[in-house]
Amino acid sequence: MDNAREDNEWPGYYTAGGHHPVHLDDYLGDQKQYRVLHKLGVGRGSLVWLCRVRDSEPAQYVAVKILTAEHSDHAQNRELEMATHLQEIALRNPDIAEYCCLPLDKFRIEGPNGSHQCS
Repeated sequence: MDNAREDNEWPGYYTAGGHHPVHLDDYLGDQKQYRVLHKLGVGRGSLVWLCRVRDSEPAQYVAVKILTAEHSDHAQNRELEMATHLQEIALRNPDIAEYCCLPLDKFRIEGPNGSHQCS
């Protein structure tokens, strides 16, 4: 990334096919169950956000990865295929399941720059 600070993404990534605009305190998910607290990671193909699960007591936190619209299209997406494959392996082999970090949820966001796969 050409930016001086890696925690900032280039504004040019927010165009058709690019990143979905997210703000702190936005709610994400099919039932708006994830409240955005902090940006965890930046990449050209995705952003990762720390979110709190709504109405969870004690508080539960998750990372939500939002792919760019372009990467969401390619992906019928390779990333989701790999996660599904790992999940199948973990179900058949309970001894290794605890070592697999798999998406808890997946959903899509429709926005000004396109349709974005989230997990």
